[in-house]
Amino acid sequence: MAEANVILVECPADKKMGVIKVLRIIDPALSLPDAKTKAETANITVKEAVYKNEAEKLKKDLEEVGAIVKLQFIQPTNYDVYLEKLEHSTYNVIPEKITFLKGKIKLLRADIEKQKRENYWLSADIEKQKQENNRLSVDTEKLENDKQFATTDFMIDQEDIW
Repeated sequence: MAEANVILVECPADKKMGVIKVLRIIDPALSLPDAKTKAETANITVKEAVYKNEAEKLKKDLEEVGAIVKLQFIQPTNYDVYLEKLEHSTYNVIPEKITFLKGKIKLLRADIEKQKRENYWLSADIEKQKQENNRLSVDTEKLENDKQFATTDFMIDQEDIW
């Protein structure tokens, strides 16, 4: 069965509120700031590894509120091919075993998605830290300049006194 990633390509500024609402319906665990960030970010994955019919429904829902969405179809893994062969084989395969394996694959994909999200937020934190360091270095330079001017002013005042 074909699977796809639902990718939010672009969200026009005037349609952002509607897109945020749909994003929170798609993923109820998504906080409002996270949904806003997703809506403002170009080419971000909204949902990963969903079946084709669900992906098309999500795409339709997002496009109805004005978002530009694309589906990125996933090449089947060896596991998927193996399961597909098992389902259609003439051997006596226990359906519960196939269901179990599908669930296991879905959990593995969810773990991968979680790791990707964590990496995204870690890279955002690193970028914020770099900006903070740049700001602090600029502040330090200003303090050094102020100190230099204050020392010069003090020396001029002493010369006037003597």
